[in-house]
Amino acid sequence: MNYFKSSSVISLCCLLFTVSQAEVKVQGFEIIEYGIYTAEAKEKVEDESTIEGTWTVVDNLKLTAQTDSVFADMKTHFGFWFVVKGEPVGEEITVTFVNQLPGIQNPDEERVIYEEKYNSTVKIGVPSFKGYMFDYSWEAVPGEWIFQIYYENQKLGEKRFVVYK
Repeated sequence: MNYFKSSSVISLCCLLFTVSQAEVKVQGFEIIEYGIYTAEAKEKVEDESTIEGTWTVVDNLKLTAQTDSVFADMKTHFGFWFVVKGEPVGEEITVTFVNQLPGIQNPDEERVIYEEKYNSTVKIGVPSFKGYMFDYSWEAVPGEWIFQIYYENQKLGEKRFVVYK
């Protein structure tokens, strides 16, 4: 009898999880604002999937210029605010960010990087920021920089910037 009750509870939990997952509908994304920003660096997070091995958590982002053109200069921060469209609003989902790069080489490594890929969480219907800051001079490579966002292997969209010297 206890076995039946336990398996019923497990079945009910699995059913609720399945229903919850089935209710999430992602229908695309919208760019709210883009360009060059000022920001306050809060902390560095180690991440081997990035060129420099870290990424920076920032705060107090302020748009200084709405533009697709970015001058390759140290500490320049560029990117965009976006909203994932869908339902339920406020539901946290995992997206994959793919950065298509013009070919960047960390002097501590032999390989040239043309793509970075990593996962992050965002909330449906809530503004999120995707950006990049040139921490090192070797990162500030001229060319087209493309930031793509995927959900469950489906491309939601992208934003392109042209970096120049």
